[in-house]
Amino acid sequence: MKNLLFALLFVVSIAANAFQMKREAYIDMPTANFVQGLYVNVSSSYPVKDVDDVKFDPNIGIDFSYNKFGIAVKWYDGVDFAMDLSYQILTENESVPGLAIGICELSNSKYVSPAGSEDVFNDENYTDRPPEIASAYFVGTKKIGGNFEITTGIGRGRFVGYGPRSKHVNIDALSDENHENWVFGLFSGMRVIFPNNLAFIVEGDARDVNIGMEYQNELVKGTLALNKLELFGEESDLSPRVSLNLSYKLMDMKETVEKLVKKFPVAIELIDKESREPVEGHTITINAKRDTVQVSQFENIHSFELEPGIYTSFISAVGYKDKEIAIAVKGGTSKNLYTIELSKIEEQKKPVTAADSVKIIDNFEEIKDQIEGISIRFPLNRADLTPRALSILNRIIELIRDNKDVRLLIIGHTCSLGTYEANQKLSEKRAESVKKYLIGRGIFPEKISIEGYGETNPIATNNTEAGRIKNRRAEFILYRIKE
Repeated sequence: MKNLLFALLFVVSIAANAFQMKREAYIDMPTANFVQGLYVNVSSSYPVKDVDDVKFDPNIGIDFSYNKFGIAVKWYDGVDFAMDLSYQILTENESVPGLAIGICELSNSKYVSPAGSEDVFNDENYTDRPPEIASAYFVGTKKIGGNFEITTGIGRGRFVGYGPRSKHVNIDALSDENHENWVFGLFSGMRVIFPNNLAFIVEGDARDVNIGMEYQNELVKGTLALNKLELFGEESDLSPRVSLNLSYKLMDMKETVEKLVKKFPVAIELIDKESREPVEGHTITINAKRDTVQVSQFENIHSFELEPGIYTSFISAVGYKDKEIAIAVKGGTSKNLYTIELSKIEEQKKPVTAADSVKIIDNFEEIKDQIEGISIRFPLNRADLTPRALSILNRIIELIRDNKDVRLLIIGHTCSLGTYEANQKLSEKRAESVKKYLIGRGIFPEKISIEGYGETNPIATNNTEAGRIKNRRAEFILYRIKE
């Protein structure tokens, strides 16, 4: 079914234009989202009314984003080339929107449009329209809940309107009646996300209003839209247009760049502080962005390679206190071997609660009650184990290691931000991340099973950030296998 949909989108695009031709764009406006990768875009449009207008305008483009930078090169109707440049000032998180600035339609043609400068859309060629060598903008994007996304921005050039309604959306700092000096146009849009990778989009600026449907997965994005809705019902030589844009991912720029960046060997050796004997343990190494870059096995010497930068490794071993170390990789002058001394955990002289320490209990029901009362939490859109999560998992390991007939079910959960399918996959990744850690700490794989519940089983409201934090979790169920 999906293959049929992709084929249909491609066929229609060759016969039917999302003007922006950028992967992260809505229909005709930019967003502050940066979709990492290299993409090829094909777009075209066709007038709804039978008027003297551009009948067909095939356009192609290449765009890519890496880290905070984005660039797109577009070829309009085989006539004009234009370029977009963008920079992400702030990445969206739970509390702040994503922010970006950019320059679009950078061209040597004064009146470049998707139809090409030789044959522009009538409504793109207002008589008092000043030359536009490029258009600058500032934009912000924020998700609200799990199914809504709002984008609002302000810009010069193509974001300024010259029609009869444009005065309501233009901002003229010097009351310029000709809209030539210090005039800016507002633009805004909303994306409503549905299951099965579908979304509904509505957007508008000082020139037009557009609506459309979008389908997007990891490789393909297709947008079918109606542009210039304000022209419906008007008797003129201007026409609304049906447009379609198809984008295909050629490569993951982040993975490609990472392959080109030189890495340097690093080793962490674990020893007992008193006896100086080797100790087998587990390490998790993260970078300055809190991204996990290395997860070790249960061993004495952990060898891996890192790019230049600052890292933190979290070290744990059974019977020893957890430890955290900083690693600085500066190139050929970097320290290659870190010998880490681990101190044994002193035996508790009196019982303490499960929240503070580990208490081995022979009674299965009591163990079950302790473990099933525990959950661990995860950062937004991540499956990485935090230091707090590692501490909790170490307690669980101690409770089940010596009980040969017990089995552990790990259930991953998410909040409602994002699509249903993405959340289902993320919940499974979170459960798998916990499983890998437990196996690395000596728990036999056959004692562990995992499930992902996605966003379907919240324990708190998803309407507040405090509730969503509680829902981004993994839970545990302990059961016994009778031989």
